[in-house]
Amino acid sequence: MEEVALEQPVAAPESLEEAMPEPVLPIGLPYMEEVERWRGPVRTMIAEARAEGRLYGPALVLDEDLVLAMIEQESGGDPNAESWAGARGLLQLMPESFAWIMGLHDWGEDVSDVDVNFIFDPETNLRAGVRFLAAVLEEQGGSPYWALASYNAGGGMVNGWRSAGFSGIPAWYGGGETANYAPAILSNYAAHRPDVSVHIPAPVVERPAPPPPPPAPRPAVVQRAPVRPIAPAPAPRTVRR
Repeated sequence: MEEVALEQPVAAPESLEEAMPEPVLPIGLPYMEEVERWRGPVRTMIAEARAEGRLYGPALVLDEDLVLAMIEQESGGDPNAESWAGARGLLQLMPESFAWIMGLHDWGEDVSDVDVNFIFDPETNLRAGVRFLAAVLEEQGGSPYWALASYNAGGGMVNGWRSAGFSGIPAWYGGGETANYAPAILSNYAAHRPDVSVHIPAPVVERPAPPPPPPAPRPAVVQRAPVRPIAPAPAPRTVRR
C-alpha cells in the first residue's frame, strides 16, 4: 500500500506583509525601506479597488508609486502615526473621512463609535486611503495635483479655487501647508518614476483683488399726486331790505 504523506498545516500570516508570496519589485526606483515594504499591500489594494469598479475614467491614473509617495509624506511608513489634528495610520486619514469612504457613516454624522484600532490597521487604512484617492481623482478630473490638494484641504475648498480660476494652490491658505504638500508628493513621485510626466503648477502668490463695492442705491423718487388749487370761497352776498 502506497504511503501518503500528509501536508503539514501552514500557519496563517500575522500581517498583510506576510501574506505576500514573494517580494514585489518596484516599477521605478525604490523608496526608503520603511515605505517600500508597503508596496505589495498597496498593489493588492489597488487591484481590489479596480475589481470593485472604483478605478475608472479619471481615477485610472492612480498607481502604487503615487500611493507610496503619499505614505512617505504622510507617515514615513509608520502604521501607528497620528497627527496633532487626529489623522491616523499610513495614509493619515481623519475619522470622518475614513467612516465616510468605508460606508460606516454618511458625511457629517457622528463618528465617535468608530474603533480607532480599525483606522490604524494597515490593511484597512490602505484600503480606505486608496478608495479616497480614487474618489478625489475622479472629482478633480484625473489631476494628481488637484486631487492631492483635495485630499489635504478638502474638495469644497479646492473646487472653489478652481471655479475662481486659480492656476495653482493659494500660497496663503493654511500657512502654505497645502501649497507645499502636493508639490512635495509629486516631486517625490517623479523622482521614483522618471518614465512618467508630472506637471506641478506654481502656487498662487498674489491674493485676488477684492471686488469693487456695489454702486450706491439711487434715491427713490416718490410720485406725488398733483395738488389742485383751492378756489377762494365766494364773497358773501349783501341782501338789501
